[in-house]
Order: sequence, then C-alpha cells, then structure tokens
Amino acid sequence: MNTFAELFFEMERFPKIAIVGHAYPDGDCYGCQIGLRELLRARFPEKDIRALGSGLPCLLNRISPMDQAEDGFFEGALGILVDVSCLPRVEESRIFQCASWIKFDHHEPDEVAEHFDGKYYSDAKRVSCCEIITEFGRSLSLPFNRKACEALYSGILTDSGRFYYYGTNHKTFEDASFLIRHGANPKVLMDLLFHEEPNEAAFKKWMRAHAKVEGQVCSCWADISDYESFGLSYENASTFVNALAGIGHAPIYIFFCVRDFDYVRVEIRSNSRYPVQPTAKFFGGGGHRYAAGMELRGGENWPKKVKSVIQRLQESRSDVE
Repeated sequence: MNTFAELFFEMERFPKIAIVGHAYPDGDCYGCQIGLRELLRARFPEKDIRALGSGLPCLLNRISPMDQAEDGFFEGALGILVDVSCLPRVEESRIFQCASWIKFDHHEPDEVAEHFDGKYYSDAKRVSCCEIITEFGRSLSLPFNRKACEALYSGILTDSGRFYYYGTNHKTFEDASFLIRHGANPKVLMDLLFHEEPNEAAFKKWMRAHAKVEGQVCSCWADISDYESFGLSYENASTFVNALAGIGHAPIYIFFCVRDFDYVRVEIRSNSRYPVQPTAKFFGGGGHRYAAGMELRGGENWPKKVKSVIQRLQESRSDVE
C-alpha cells in the first residue's frame, strides 16, 4: 500500500486524468469521483481531469453531471479507480487504455492487492471511500469548493447509512463536520438522497412483514412477482436491504432478490461487530467488512443455497465470539 504523497506524485506526472468507479454507482462512488475531480481541478487548473461513468441521477443536477470522453482521451492519461473492489466491477472499461493507474478504496487491503497491481491506498476501517478522499485532500491542503464538499458528504452519508452502520466513528463525524463547514448543505442532500416514492415505502413494509429471523440473522426473499406487484424494477428493489434493519434486534440482515430463474442478488449488512464480508467472499462476492454482497446461481436449488448462506453467517458470528 502507498501513502497519499506517493499517489499525489503520480497525479502530478500526467497532463490528463480519468476518474472512474464501479458499475451501478452508489453515493460513495459518485461522491469520490466528483469530489476528487473538484479537488484536483482546483489544484491543477492546467490539467484535463474528468469523472467518467453514469453517476447518481438524484445528484447530477444539484452537484455536477458526469463528464464525457472520446477514445483518444485515455492515451497518455492517468487512470484513477475509486471505490472499486475488483477490476471486473469497473464501469468505464476504457480506463485500461491509460498509461498508468492508481486506486483509492475502503475494501480489505488483501482483497485490493489480490485484484490490483498498481499503486493504491485502502483502509477497510473507514465506512466510506469518501472519507479517504476527504482526508487525502485535507492532508495535502487541497482547496475544497462546494461541489467537492457536497459530493463527498453525500458519499459519507449514504455509505454510513445516515451515520447508523457499524464502523461509523468519530473520524466519520469529523470529516462530515469539515465538509459542512466548507459548503455542504446536509438538509438539501438528505432530501435528495433519501426521497421515497409511495410504492417504494409500500414494498419496504412488505419486506419487513415477510422477513424471517433465525438466531442473529434476519432475512427476506423477494421473487420477481413480489417487487413487480409494487411497480418496481429489479434494479430498484434489489437495493432495499436496509429496510430489514432492526427487525427482531438481529445484528445481521440479508436480502435475497431474484432477477431471473438462474440469478439472485444477495445484499448483507451488519449493525454490530460481526463482519459479513468473509461470508460474501466465500460465495464469490465481496464488499466491506460490515456491508457486502454476492450473486447466487442455481435455479431449483435456491432453498438449499439460502440455508447455506445463513448458516455460514451464523458460523462466522460464532467465530467472532
């Protein structure tokens, strides 16, 4: 792993910089991309620095749209990956046409090193990657404008579950406070990020009613017909794992969302000291210590697969104790 100074030295060397994140970007991914772009543009006005990808629709108008790039842009450029656990998850694959790459992440360092051989900084104890970008900027005395502050605050707010998730600590609040003092508007961002349509609220109520608690694990299974009956798509419904938080005082909660006969998306969260990333990794997924995900395939074997995932979570919890 490298220092902030070593990564900054790489940024100084290149006239063009492409900043990319993971597929299906969330608030933390978008916040890192726009936040880092704004910090670097303020420090290097002569450089061509672009944040590439689809972004987060609810913030594109308030903070900033994403940039575009022609194929020739990547030649001789530095590629910066943010909040990407492994290279297959990169949204903008043309970044691999760059001359060199560096990475900021908050996944487990061994997981990062396993999938990336460039210079990188990762701290799995941080609840969001935006905290790392904030501290990168602060440590190098980079100028923070409103766009940078609001983008980075949004990432901290979403990846910490509104400062609820296990792993949120005094450093999280210190970074959030710094960003508010320098221009982030927490009320506006909260409204934009957590606005909920009536059908979304109704489906989350359905999830809580159909959740099952086994030991210390709360789980819910949703078929295609379940979420489509509320007018929701798979892309929308599969993100609602947090609706299960607090049910039966279970410290671990897991949501199985069916996309088709052979594919189920699994999202796992922990609001205690019990890590869930090892379970996700065991089944071919990954993520953070207390927030992880994976894919299951297997058609008619779903009940057996679900049971094995829950059993693995129970066993990993026992290992901690």
